[in-house]
Amino acid sequence: MGDAIIASHIVVLLVRSLTIAAIIALISSSVWGQQPKRKSDLYIAPLLPAEQAWKVSLPAAPAAGAAMDSATVYVPVDARINDEDGGETPARLIALHRETGVTRWTIPLATRQPPLLTEGALIVATATGVQAHDPEDAALQWSVPLDRPVRAPMLAQGPLLLALLDGGELAAIHLPRHQVAWRRSIGESASVFMTADAEAAYLTTVAGRIMRIRLADGEIEWERQLDGELTAPTIDRDRLFVGSNAQRGSLWALEAETGKDKWSWLGRVIGGAVIGTAVHGDSVYAVSLDNMVRAFKRSNGNLQWDEPAARPSLPPRIFDGIVTVIGNSPTLSTFRIENGAAVSSWDRPPNSLLQGAPLIDPPAPFRVAVVVVFRDGQVVGLKPAGMLFKETPPSRPTTLPGRQLPRETLSGQ
Repeated sequence: MGDAIIASHIVVLLVRSLTIAAIIALISSSVWGQQPKRKSDLYIAPLLPAEQAWKVSLPAAPAAGAAMDSATVYVPVDARINDEDGGETPARLIALHRETGVTRWTIPLATRQPPLLTEGALIVATATGVQAHDPEDAALQWSVPLDRPVRAPMLAQGPLLLALLDGGELAAIHLPRHQVAWRRSIGESASVFMTADAEAAYLTTVAGRIMRIRLADGEIEWERQLDGELTAPTIDRDRLFVGSNAQRGSLWALEAETGKDKWSWLGRVIGGAVIGTAVHGDSVYAVSLDNMVRAFKRSNGNLQWDEPAARPSLPPRIFDGIVTVIGNSPTLSTFRIENGAAVSSWDRPPNSLLQGAPLIDPPAPFRVAVVVVFRDGQVVGLKPAGMLFKETPPSRPTTLPGRQLPRETLSGQ
């Protein structure tokens, strides 16, 4: 009987011990779960510095900006008068190997607009319409005739190809059907900039007009008049961002569906005409002619940081961890997206002018990530130095390893 009582007391003590241990473990896990997680450092894409992988000279000056896919760079080239016989070499489209610059193919084809890659085809605007070619061998796949030439870079969105035509018209070409879906007069013969999302196209003009055109049927859903000469718009989810030269530099954030203001900066922070914008997460990045790049909070427009950016000339580009500014000198500059700290830069050869924006892809190991076309016919391919994984060469040691010991002497000497 005594043994049974002792055994029961032991069981009770064990249960109490286990219960206390479980409570301590529960409290510990709860407290541990409340501890703030350490925020990982933001990755910086090693786009710059970069090393020249190749450089080639085109047979004539480029006629427009180029296009690039994972294997090839496509450059339209002007016609050229031959020095020897006075004859003319026709305009052509040239395909260069992206990693070596070697010519893959060339076809006689005249265009004044950059080619566009979409739906597995290379789309080219000609004087009489648009043509689709096979990127591999330039074989003609289909064409759509137009009674007016394309006057601005084309844009693909879903099944539609959007093309601004002479005479102030916007045409939507249905890519799978190879036919015009609709045409809409926009009443603008001057410069027009365009972007699009899945629902609509957004157009801005140097006359200060901004409009939203429904992709389904080409109807204008809303239109506004803003101040100054507007630059290229940027659409990001439910927000539309557009800058101008009004009041020495203005920037608007509009509700995409209605065109109503969400916030704006009208000359109070920006000291020069806004050239363009880019969006990443909850930040809007803007470059302007006061030689600055700025980050604004997307939701309310609060200024997050601003940094000098020498002579920007085109809208910025965003990659993993960096904002890339395209300018006159240096040609490319990179900044950390979270605080604006400068990373690195690359400058063009002396006396060279850009033909269109540099073609940039996210860096990949040992691959050409940047291709730059110049108006004099030079084309340069760049590889990010940080993705070449070069090892530091071993150096000859100047001293022997180890510790020098004192000379031993025998006792008694």
